[in-house]
Amino acid sequence: MKSNNKKEKPLYISVEYHNYKQSKSEMLNSQINLLTSMKHLQNLKQIKDEKFKTKLQLYSLLSGLAHKINELESKLPEVDMPEETPIKQPKENNKITVKSQQPEPEIEDNTGIEFELRQVQEKLRRLNI
Repeated sequence: MKSNNKKEKPLYISVEYHNYKQSKSEMLNSQINLLTSMKHLQNLKQIKDEKFKTKLQLYSLLSGLAHKINELESKLPEVDMPEETPIKQPKENNKITVKSQQPEPEIEDNTGIEFELRQVQEKLRRLNI
């Protein structure tokens, strides 16, 4: 396409109202999907960062525990054990109970996306009235 120094005039087309409304609705729905995906991506990034911090804490705690175990073993006296000692099998009736944790409320860090998402949803609602 040649580039002229002349100002290009805008092009106007006629579209039926039904087609306009449907296209506008599809565009707003696409925008909602994009904003929702962006919100999920931000949440995934937060979870990834929390996971990394938790792994570091766990590593730190485990290395401290290993150090304390080694320290304790060095302080305990050595005991001569007979070579053949009967080993008692643990009972299989041990029940493990797991407490259910209630999910913590999400920290709203992505207020810009939330606000924009609500605006687009409001536009879509007004369009469909």
